[in-house]
This record gives sequence, structure tokens and C-alpha cells, in this order.
Amino acid sequence: MSSASDQEKLRPPPPHVLIFPMPVQGHLNPMLKLAHLLCLAEFHVTFIISDFNQRRLLQHTAAFSRCPGFQFRTFPDGLPDDHPRSGHRAMEFVSSVANVTVPLFKKMMIQENFLASAAHRPVTCFVADGLLSFAPDFCEENGIPFIFFVTATTSYLWALFRFPQLLEAQEIPLGGQLY
Repeated sequence: MSSASDQEKLRPPPPHVLIFPMPVQGHLNPMLKLAHLLCLAEFHVTFIISDFNQRRLLQHTAAFSRCPGFQFRTFPDGLPDDHPRSGHRAMEFVSSVANVTVPLFKKMMIQENFLASAAHRPVTCFVADGLLSFAPDFCEENGIPFIFFVTATTSYLWALFRFPQLLEAQEIPLGGQLY
């Protein structure tokens, strides 16, 4: 007769999901919610976040302290702390993520055996923000199952799909006209 600890040893390790959002608040929040749900299902989760955003989130991540399978991995986004990361300078941020964060991420994934550790098995699934175009090729090259997660709200998607009708009805100001 086998004991409970013997059965636990025979149980396969939980899946290890890597989550990589675009490092801006509107993308981080839905991905953090997904990470929390996966942790509740006893998955191991590694969440990729910029150093800048991690400093801002530290005070709001108490929910993950109860999740032994959760870990943050931080990377620089390549911009100084005083950079606004939004508005008219948002494209500088997007370019910096592509040129600084993504290469560091790829290097870490290879060097650290896809984040395998004593506490976590290698990544078994990669959930990437829909804006991270490098992810499908990286996953295909390395045999990692992949999911694009689009963080857009329903109101954004509605406006996107209804854009032609909104233009036709002159509901969207053009040429600098504001209501």
C-alpha cells in the first residue's frame, strides 16, 4: 500500500507558464489577473516585468505572496526612470522594449534552461502579449507551446470593429476638430 507522500512523488510537476505582457499598465493588469487565476489552479507562473514597473507594483502584489509557484523576472526596458513611457514618446518605449528587453529575455531563456529551477520545471507554455511579435517564432524555434493574449477591452474592440461606421456617422473628430 502506498502512502500519500509516495503518491505525491508520482504526481507530475505542475505546468510552468511564462507570461510576458507589454510593460504598460493597461497590459499588465489583465495579465496579472490571468497569472493569479493560473496560480489558483496550482500552476507555476513566471511573470516577465520591467524593473520600472516592478518597483511600482511591489506595494500591490500581496495576492501573489500566497502563491508559492509564482515568481517575477525583471528586465530593464532601456529607458531612464524619468522617461514618461506614454503620450507622444510612447514609440520610444516600444522601440526600447524591442531593442533592449526582448534580446535580454531571449538570452536568459536559453542560458537558464527555459527558467528551470529546483522549484520549477522548464516553461511548458508561453503566454505573450498580442503586441510582442517575436514570441511565435521564438516558441516555434524552441518547441514551447504558445498563446497570444490580447489585453484589449471590449469597448476598444467594439470601437475598432465599428470604426468605419463611426467615421461615416462623423462620430470621430477629424482634422483637429474637437467637440
